[in-house]
Amino acid sequence: MNKNTGFSLIELMVVIAIIAILAGIAVPSFIAQINHTRIDDAQSALIQAVGRARAIALRNEVGNFEGKQSTVVCFDSSTTAISLHGAVRNVAGTLVDANCTDNQIWIHNTLHSDIRIYTVTYDALRDEKAFLQIAFDNKGRIVIGCPTGILCAQNNLFLVKLNGTSYQSDEKVIY
Repeated sequence: MNKNTGFSLIELMVVIAIIAILAGIAVPSFIAQINHTRIDDAQSALIQAVGRARAIALRNEVGNFEGKQSTVVCFDSSTTAISLHGAVRNVAGTLVDANCTDNQIWIHNTLHSDIRIYTVTYDALRDEKAFLQIAFDNKGRIVIGCPTGILCAQNNLFLVKLNGTSYQSDEKVIY
């Protein structure tokens, strides 16, 4: 008696078909989880940057005046980096407002390249504008008067998008 041990071709094809079906079900869910993680990372970095900016502005180590930009949080959509910059005194002792090019204090530059951040106003139009920067004065308040041509966030609602899909957390970014 000669018994063949092993699997037949039909048995092998059935197992491969089952694995393919399970993989087809699991992969989209896995990709969605990765995207949510990338968006959560961007939102956490923004929350951390805003918290740091307010704390540094309240310390007011350079003696900034009320209503002037003590700190600014900037988002560069070309590099997807969130950075924090502070006001500084120049060599003549003149106070220079915080801006997105000078005196970088902190940076988070490991965001996914397809991340975009928007400020959102919920009115009849649901207006979304690209987030560029948010500035704080020496009292930790959002500075309303931003440099000409720069859009500053003046509300507390941010929308983080990845590849055109949006995911909004329940967390508040600015208090």
